[in-house]
Amino acid sequence: MVSIKKTSKEQLHWMPLRNYHEILREDLQSRYFAANGTAFVVCYFVAWLFGSGNVIWRLFPWSWTLLRALNVAIGTTFPIFVLRKSNLHVGSYPCSNLWTYLVRQFFSFSALSTVMTYTVSAWLIMGVYLRNADQSAELGWTTSPTGYELPRINERYIYMFTVSTLAGIVSSVIHLLVDRDRIRFPAVRTGGGPTTNCIVQGVLKAAILSFGVALIAPIVHALVRVYEWPLIIKAARLFYKLPRSTALPTYPVTLGLLFRSFDVIFVTVALWETAHVLFSIAMSQAGSKEGVPLSQKSLNPNGTLVTGLSSARLHTQILAFEELLQIAYHDRARRASIFRDIEVKPNPWEQIVKQSLQTLVRVTESLPPHFVQGSKQVSSTGSAPAPVIHTQQESAIASSPPHIPVRNDNIFVTGPQKRNILDRFKSEGSAAAAMKLPDQLVTKSAQVLRPAQSSVETALSSRFGGFYKSTVGALFRQTLQLQVRSLIPEPRLQVLAVLALSRLIVVSVQEDTLGLVQRDIRLVVEAFSSTMSALEAFCKMPELPANDTQSTARPYAVLLPEIDIILRALHSGLADIVLVFAEYMGQMGLSSEAALRCENIANHRI
Repeated sequence: MVSIKKTSKEQLHWMPLRNYHEILREDLQSRYFAANGTAFVVCYFVAWLFGSGNVIWRLFPWSWTLLRALNVAIGTTFPIFVLRKSNLHVGSYPCSNLWTYLVRQFFSFSALSTVMTYTVSAWLIMGVYLRNADQSAELGWTTSPTGYELPRINERYIYMFTVSTLAGIVSSVIHLLVDRDRIRFPAVRTGGGPTTNCIVQGVLKAAILSFGVALIAPIVHALVRVYEWPLIIKAARLFYKLPRSTALPTYPVTLGLLFRSFDVIFVTVALWETAHVLFSIAMSQAGSKEGVPLSQKSLNPNGTLVTGLSSARLHTQILAFEELLQIAYHDRARRASIFRDIEVKPNPWEQIVKQSLQTLVRVTESLPPHFVQGSKQVSSTGSAPAPVIHTQQESAIASSPPHIPVRNDNIFVTGPQKRNILDRFKSEGSAAAAMKLPDQLVTKSAQVLRPAQSSVETALSSRFGGFYKSTVGALFRQTLQLQVRSLIPEPRLQVLAVLALSRLIVVSVQEDTLGLVQRDIRLVVEAFSSTMSALEAFCKMPELPANDTQSTARPYAVLLPEIDIILRALHSGLADIVLVFAEYMGQMGLSSEAALRCENIANHRI
């Protein structure tokens, strides 16, 4: 009998840690193949519709329906999956103006591959449709000869391929304009999956685009048939014996042909939209399999999750924070393991706090330095003491729970130890210093150059103001919205970090038996407050580009959704923390700015 030795908890920390990205990559691959399988089921249904003969017999795979379904899948959904996977990216690209964005989107190899993918895909599905069309539709390559006449090229067949080409070009242009290669994540939810009706939206898009192409196609064909007809006749004579005449036949477009073109284009675009929806769902869902977090596959789940939170890949980091958010709301056992795992240094809770606050540091680092300095002037120059938050039960305030001391140093290691940035901030006693920028001090030369630069920009904008207000000048206009989008390409990362961290702090009141979380509450509160102050200062007096004539003329109509969603998340997270720890805020030693903000939130909640 062979006995299996159990692995102790201490030995797990010395075993090789499995990276979160490796587990996520395997899960994304399985999702990718599952999405392809689901798309093939839709293609099988379309192949059944395209077939002819007995309706019941066409349902079985041993009929021609299976081969036809393979042709439809290879021609429509599979190319879209390959295209999206090859050009996958998270967040918007930094662009100074609309012209830079258009050049980047349309003048690149990815743009050429996108146009070719859609066009060839439309040709393939049109070929499947025409091959299985009834003879009464008269959609063959040549017309049936009568008597001693030679066969003629059927222009109705050419018209259908003109429609498919136009649909492919229009769809590829829309794809590049709206940047469909970017992963669009669903709305942040604390429970369950997304409830967006993506399928219904995809069907509506397919119907609108198909209707527009069906209306424009007759006009386009009438313009190009004069040039394409002689070329098609010359090419067809290499394989067919045709009449010598190259005169244009009667215009082939009829009402019935319009309906047929609409049907096939609607099916084609609907299959494309199905592939887009399935791919987006597969690549944007939180890291979990059968309701179990992906990090549970590792022998050290908390350590593996931390590797995902600190990943350099934005996609991996966002999905790791998605998993952390689900743990913070729905997995009590994992929360308990995070609060109790103090044997490793730094422990998982300290790593979670560090990585969550680091996402906010990225936001403040992207802002101009003087906005961050202005947000801290209140705390640095305020002489009034930190206000105490008053509640309804002021006369019966309970004393703060006893603090269980937990040593931060490793007693098994002698000598000085390396300390991370957040630990140094906490030891200095100023949590707001965690949001300090490395190079935020403005030198005297920069202070001298800034007015000169602004005066030059003002002179240039006054001289070319008429051009930038025109339609052509709008392409070269640098707007505040594009500037903010370049600074914060994907605000979902900050929203997930704030909501997950605040929820863990809230539930720690009942679940953190070791008092591990309460040491960092001041750090988190002041970090939230200083980030809110910096963003609010930027929104009140943003640095408008010199040629942003639209924002200058209508400053109150400027919308900054990236900053707005982060501010909402910060306010919600801070309010949840204040609501639970309102009785102890006065003893935390908060800065005057953070204490005043917390008092206002508490009074508003009361």
